[in-house]
Amino acid sequence: MSCEVVLIERRHRSKAMDEETHTADRVSSRSNAADKIMPDKQGRVHFITGATGFIGSYFLYSRAGQPETLIALLQGSSKDEARERLERRLESCAASYRRPFKAVEWRERIRVVLGNTTDQNCGLDETSLVWLRQAGVDDFWHFETSNFGGPADIMQTQPIHSTRLALDLAHAIAAKRFIYLSSAFSVGRQSGLVREQLHPLPREFDNPYEESMCQAEHEVAYFCEANNIDYRILRPSIVIGPSLTMKTGGCQSGLYGLVREISELQPTLSSPGHSFSIIGSPETPFNLIPVDHLMADVSNLIENNFPGGPIYHLTSTYNLTVGVVLWTVFEIIGIGQTPQYVAPDAKRSSLEELLDERISSYSSYMRDGKQFERSLARLDGVTKEELYGYLVECMRELHCETEVNLFDRRWSQAPDQTWFCGYLGADTNLPAVVLINAIGMPVLLLAPIALHLARQFRLVTWESRWVPSPDGVFDPQKCYLDNHLIDLTSLLESNGVDRAHIIGWCNGAQLALKFASLFPERTRSLVLLNGTFNLPESITRTVFEKNMRFLMPKIAGNMAFAQLYYRMTSEERFRSDDPERQGEAAGQSSSFITCRNPALRHLTNAPFRTPELLYRYANMVTRSFEEPEPALAANMAMPVLVVSGSDDRVTHPETSREIARRIKGASLVMIEGGDHHALHDDERVQNIVLDFLMRFERTPHAVEKNEVPCPNEATTPTLQGTLIGKPV
Repeated sequence: MSCEVVLIERRHRSKAMDEETHTADRVSSRSNAADKIMPDKQGRVHFITGATGFIGSYFLYSRAGQPETLIALLQGSSKDEARERLERRLESCAASYRRPFKAVEWRERIRVVLGNTTDQNCGLDETSLVWLRQAGVDDFWHFETSNFGGPADIMQTQPIHSTRLALDLAHAIAAKRFIYLSSAFSVGRQSGLVREQLHPLPREFDNPYEESMCQAEHEVAYFCEANNIDYRILRPSIVIGPSLTMKTGGCQSGLYGLVREISELQPTLSSPGHSFSIIGSPETPFNLIPVDHLMADVSNLIENNFPGGPIYHLTSTYNLTVGVVLWTVFEIIGIGQTPQYVAPDAKRSSLEELLDERISSYSSYMRDGKQFERSLARLDGVTKEELYGYLVECMRELHCETEVNLFDRRWSQAPDQTWFCGYLGADTNLPAVVLINAIGMPVLLLAPIALHLARQFRLVTWESRWVPSPDGVFDPQKCYLDNHLIDLTSLLESNGVDRAHIIGWCNGAQLALKFASLFPERTRSLVLLNGTFNLPESITRTVFEKNMRFLMPKIAGNMAFAQLYYRMTSEERFRSDDPERQGEAAGQSSSFITCRNPALRHLTNAPFRTPELLYRYANMVTRSFEEPEPALAANMAMPVLVVSGSDDRVTHPETSREIARRIKGASLVMIEGGDHHALHDDERVQNIVLDFLMRFERTPHAVEKNEVPCPNEATTPTLQGTLIGKPV
């Protein structure tokens, strides 16, 4: 159907809608589809379709804390079933931000009406229409939920059809403004500058989805102008998960759909006998926008009453190229070939034809280089290093290796009412091992060693209060080591763990040593991995340690300084002229870049993601500097193993040597070439720890100090004072 015919049909239908609206005005009975009582209007009233879709759910999540009224149109067999589905989606949003989700609180924030975007008036009866008119909808948000990359006929028809029905409903309930979420790629096959304006029709498109989005934009513009409704069209580029965690947030299309398709072809594409090319240009900008950046743009528009417009590109200013993106995708997936890029009319092999077919929905990303005009002021983007993090998290989800695949996740509240997130192994019959992560670090840094121990032990760990989760109102007086100690003891008590092996990493080792000293009866053994302790300056410190001890107290003492430091390091991400080096800081000063594994940097950088997180983290680290130094000739009541690496650039190996000297009977293992993150990617560390713990399980009767065969000078002299593979 041509655009001209579509618009003629809209003229007739808009008149019919006037008559239906007058009929609805005369109805005053209650509706079974809507909430039984009129919502008390609080601030602006938003009506949302597509609320369980990726962007729609993030919009609801981002607005639910504001003094506004939110009404969501949901499809379902009952309101309870529909609300439960919405809550699961919102819980996924919360998890992607490392926040707790309390369903009871959310039920008070969001009103629900049952309906759909396939029937007239979105399936609402006249009573529901009256109810919504009386609610006084200010903004009608239409989030398209059609399956991008799905069947062509659905991609071509569903956005237009659902948009027409949404427009009819907006008119019927007298919504003041209609906001349509389209796509920056509705421009179709056009290169160069893309303006924030309607794209003339007819024009060429790369796929049916782009065409339907463009036609739907024309539908919105004509209908709203004909019916005197203010309208806005928002065009995001390729939306990915939140920058805070770089998780997918449940998104399965765009970049993630492309990764999934290539991943499924990995065995064929990585074969040495197969070479292949890709239709496109390696220089084409690949415009990615994290969903939290997108929501920041949306919030800015709402708070400023949508200045300018009516069309806005919600895109990134700084972009990687197709060549960089696909090279990174291939590296992470394990495809050891660098493809050539060819024109659309190039001759294709059978393998290339298969590849073309699988990624056809994403072809517009890789050719027709586009620069999107952007009137909004915020400037940001995604660096190569950050892309690596997004792709690592995507592959983690594809392989079912996320934290929820490894542990049962349980949010807990400490005695002082502060929330923190606990992670527990399911088998309560196994002996317990407590993994104490570095303060402020995500639990996924412990994933490999957790997997290594999971068959023999029940694992207990947690993410520290305040960071990496941004939840709660930060209290600097509740971030001392003793507060973390209380979190640990409450976690153990609430899960029935009386005694356990204790393993601490980085400054988590400081907490582990303190727990073992205070609760020796609850500590079966103690393992200190690459530990950071408050030792005198006479003990050699790394450059990293010196910088931390200089900067963290300054940041902790002044939120304005934290904001300044964050702004400086954030802007630094895009200053390199070399795309290969761009983003190496990734929110940190170059003096804090110590992780050699690019797959871990998005995790180790977690406390640096926002000024608030940085301020919290600085306070927690500063408090650890104030702890008394470990006592000389400490007489621990359990076997102690100290492990470090010769190439640790975070905590100097001399720190571990000094701690081993100060603890009577402690054993020291120094890993040749091992760095600070060896517990994650060095199997030698994992095997040493497992072997140490299994000695206790083979001799369960020997639980007193020095009765257990452990790697100390008397029983295994090859480990004492030894650099594995090389004498010290």
